[in-house]
Amino acid sequence: MRESFHQQLGNCGRDVSTMATLAADALRCATLALLEADPDRAVEAVGFRDAVAGLHTAFDTCVLEILACQQPVACDLRLLFAWLRISADLDGWAASRRTSPGSPRTATRTMPSRRDSSRRSRGWP
Repeated sequence: MRESFHQQLGNCGRDVSTMATLAADALRCATLALLEADPDRAVEAVGFRDAVAGLHTAFDTCVLEILACQQPVACDLRLLFAWLRISADLDGWAASRRTSPGSPRTATRTMPSRRDSSRRSRGWP
């Protein structure tokens, strides 16, 4: 039973390492795509981002399975939660450049209305 648990932990560690490598590659490609205005590199960066997103989802499922079935404690539990946070950060870093260099970015933020701002001043949501 413990051998299976340690094997699952090892697999999780390898997945985090792979995500880190893919996220670094995504950032490298996205940066070069911006600097060189290279749409092919932008497409490559999106491919890395998709790979990181898929691995992130599979990793989260694996960790939840370990938490539910193995009930880790102390050091192992802290390790799993640290990996979950690292995984979320890596997924965010890989997603930091979602549009290609030539595509327009539109602002989606709107100004609050006068009614909205008066409600907030009274402590209403």
